[in-house]
Amino acid sequence: MAEIVDTSTKLDTEEDIYTKDGTVNYKNNPANRKKTGTWKACPFILGNECCERLAYYRMSMNLLLYFKNELHQHSATASKNLSNWSGTCYVTPLLGAFLADAYLGRYWTIAIFSIIYVMGMTLLTISASVSRLNVRPLCWEESDGLSFTALLV
Repeated sequence: MAEIVDTSTKLDTEEDIYTKDGTVNYKNNPANRKKTGTWKACPFILGNECCERLAYYRMSMNLLLYFKNELHQHSATASKNLSNWSGTCYVTPLLGAFLADAYLGRYWTIAIFSIIYVMGMTLLTISASVSRLNVRPLCWEESDGLSFTALLV
């Protein structure tokens, strides 16, 4: 009887090494409880979220004026485009959640989309600062797709 207790204790100890919620590491092996979790990824996630929220709210405050003054859109068109941009920003996390749950995992999803986000903000900053890139189109309606693609990246 003592052997059974020792065996079950040994199994319990081995099982306690790994997480029991199905999480895996980046190599798709069961996650080791001592090496994962805790606060290792927290500064990255909190910093990323803080920068993303600051950029979103700052850009949303100025986007209507940018549409009206720089792109010479009518108020109704500029307001519609701002609503479309804002709605897209709030709906795309659903796509990210699906990709994270079904294919990539949460940390790879955050890392990949953070890189895309930084690239988009860099392109937006460069386009606003370099005067040669501030070319105003003659017919704005035909170039709406390109500008919103740049905004959404």
